[in-house]
Amino acid sequence: MFGSRLRIVERYGSDLPWWDQWGGEAEQVLTPWLQHGELWRNLFTPYSEHRIAPTKALNLALEVMGGQWDARVQCVVNAMLVAALAAVLLGWVRGGFAPFWSLAATILGVLFLSLPLASDNILGGFQSQFLFLAGFSLAAIYGLINRPAGSALWLLASCAGCLALVSMGSGFFFSIPVLCVTAFRLAGAGRRLGLWTTLAAAILFSAIGWWIRPLAPWQGVLHAKNAHDYFLYLAHCLAWPKPDWPWLGLPFWLPWGVLAARWTFSSSRRDEPARTFVFAGGFWVLLQLLAVSYARGARGEYPANRYAEILTLGLLFSFLSLPFVFPASWRRTPIVIGILWSLAVAGIASYQSRRFFEFSLPASKASYAACERNIQGYLITNEFSYLNKTPVTEIPLFAGEPLARVMAPPEIRGIMPASVRPPIPLEPGGKSAGFHLGGTSPETPPLALRRVWGSFASAAGGAAAEWKSSIIPASPFAYWKIEVSGSLGSPGTSLDVVSEESGKVLSGAFPTRIAGNSWRAAYARAPREPARLVAHADSPSTWFAFSAPVEMSGLSYWSLQLARKGSWLLLGGLPLGAAGMVGWLLSNRRTTPAPKP
Repeated sequence: MFGSRLRIVERYGSDLPWWDQWGGEAEQVLTPWLQHGELWRNLFTPYSEHRIAPTKALNLALEVMGGQWDARVQCVVNAMLVAALAAVLLGWVRGGFAPFWSLAATILGVLFLSLPLASDNILGGFQSQFLFLAGFSLAAIYGLINRPAGSALWLLASCAGCLALVSMGSGFFFSIPVLCVTAFRLAGAGRRLGLWTTLAAAILFSAIGWWIRPLAPWQGVLHAKNAHDYFLYLAHCLAWPKPDWPWLGLPFWLPWGVLAARWTFSSSRRDEPARTFVFAGGFWVLLQLLAVSYARGARGEYPANRYAEILTLGLLFSFLSLPFVFPASWRRTPIVIGILWSLAVAGIASYQSRRFFEFSLPASKASYAACERNIQGYLITNEFSYLNKTPVTEIPLFAGEPLARVMAPPEIRGIMPASVRPPIPLEPGGKSAGFHLGGTSPETPPLALRRVWGSFASAAGGAAAEWKSSIIPASPFAYWKIEVSGSLGSPGTSLDVVSEESGKVLSGAFPTRIAGNSWRAAYARAPREPARLVAHADSPSTWFAFSAPVEMSGLSYWSLQLARKGSWLLLGGLPLGAAGMVGWLLSNRRTTPAPKP
């Protein structure tokens, strides 16, 4: 999962913050923090219909650690969160279910969370709010219904519930399944102090969540206006990942529906942890869908793919309901149905993902590229024409004027990511032979808004070409990103950062492969002392060109390098994961005589 998501981030994403990040992150958190050191109140300030304190805190921490506001860093961390949460959930499945159900659920979970079905969340650094919502909510549900009141794990679950309250607007929904489960248990168990304590906690969480919920009247245009729109949107959600076939919701959710009915009307098995958590988890997902069908149900359209992780959980809980809905005497029937159900769902998910690779992801990449050009142009020239764009997919916010306002503070401009920040002023600073301004081949496209020096068509009379910059001050960042073209990286060429004091080469810049008549990024360690950039080419046949450097934080650089290893992590994870599952399955066949459910 981690490798697959990194691969998508590297191929289709950007380091440029997107949409709600400009208001909910830059304006609400980063600017007050950088200007006045304000923090706590801004973390809990509502943004639209939500309080998203964990997401704000995480992204602020990443900015403080790296010194740049880099969405790619956030996306890499989000991919780690997805993999970690999935590992915890699937680890619980392994401990509570027979081998077939554990293995099949693992395959389904890995498949769904590796495909780009949640592309908005994979490419959006602000979207960790859905991961925090799911993680904290499920942890709170599991601990509160399966651990004695007052125990350490029950208290940890209560803390998770507190964080769920401020993860999203629907964060308090976890308390409703806890309340229902506890109330049913009380009805069959009489007076038990621990259950009354849990019931009181669930009621308190519900009351607090309702009281602190943010209201955003301007979002009313997105609300469902009638029952037709509401139930049509809900049907599309239940049929995910094929929302245009709304009838699919019935077979997809039927297993959980049967489990819910049997759990409700049969008191004998309400204390079974696995059965009860599957019921409560599916109930929580359904509550989320009921809420979003009203909040975003205008015209009964298809749900945005940012809800895909929540919908994935719904399908997993429905699948894990199958071993509980058949009589014990039907030993093979649940497995046969489970195989058919999982194959159908996996096939539909794989088919739908093809549309993301063919249309959605390339469109996102093109949009990010246009946004990078326009934001960089505005930051370099301050010309509003770069932000006055139609369609607005060419800028990373809904309008240019609010975007310009957010970028006005120098503190925000100082932390902009490498793709859009202005380059370091670079001028010749000594004897120069063979390199000249704009010295690229005719086939090399111009580099917008950048000054470049190159040795193409050198006037050095066949001698070696050399260029030395003026003195560049020490950089507060860890790396320089330099765009290069031509033969840099071949023998006889170099682009070095040289100490002004000692004359030693501090670092060199080389692209991963020869750029030729195109531009590629090369990286060099930024100097911690005054230095010069020195270019050298032995002959005109080994010409190259370079731009002024752009500063890049160490965290941004290593996140980019890690994202570039996504394909290798994916290819390495597949055989390792398969070998681990086969080994675990064989060991369980020797040690587990009967299915646990």
